[in-house]
Amino acid sequence: MKRFWTVLIFSAAVALFIIGIHQLMTVGIINSYWIFMLCLGLLFLYQLFKGKGNDPLND
Repeated sequence: MKRFWTVLIFSAAVALFIIGIHQLMTVGIINSYWIFMLCLGLLFLYQLFKGKGNDPLND
């Protein structure tokens, strides 16, 4: 089940990044900034779920 959530979070982050690039080219950075920040937040959550290294939450 953990793998499902990591794939889902990563897919959503990639989709938001592509949408952010599109919005950046059409309306500018000011209006697409929140999309990139949401993408970055999902990437941080992905790293947390993936459990790289010595993660104290996985003990």
